[in-house]
Amino acid sequence: GARRPPLDRASVSCERRGSCLLEDMATVIGRPGERTDALPAMPEGEAALAAFRAYATAFGALDARGAAACFDEPAVVVTPRDRIAAASRSEVERAYEAIMEEARRQGYAGTLFDHVEGRTLDAETEAVTGSGLWRNAAGDVLLRFELTYVFRRVDGKWRIVLGVVREVDEPS
Repeated sequence: GARRPPLDRASVSCERRGSCLLEDMATVIGRPGERTDALPAMPEGEAALAAFRAYATAFGALDARGAAACFDEPAVVVTPRDRIAAASRSEVERAYEAIMEEARRQGYAGTLFDHVEGRTLDAETEAVTGSGLWRNAAGDVLLRFELTYVFRRVDGKWRIVLGVVREVDEPS
């Protein structure tokens, strides 16, 4: 497909309380040789999006410990290659070490999110859905994916209880 140039900023529309869409988000996480930027500033009250930003920043830096810190205990992670039921963050960290090692082998240089949406499910549960791609240093696509992460408020912090990433041929 045709490449879209990165946007200077994401357009944000929050038509109803509890749902916010960041359309055409073209934020790269983990570009080599450059400062790693998190996703654009999130609208106030969108806790899952803010928590997702912390997770995405850790993943973009290939920081397994940082990514694991974003998860609750227990948690479930479903990837294109594995299903992980982790009883502890240390189990999540070990799983992410393997995922990140594979990303390094493929030449991973960053993640581009082109769509991310947060939704409030109830007072203690929020979800983030979206799509993106892994790129190498030359900008080639390594993996296109869609994502769903479910967050729960645990001791005042929003943590991932379920993460599902599925490979797709083209963005939807």
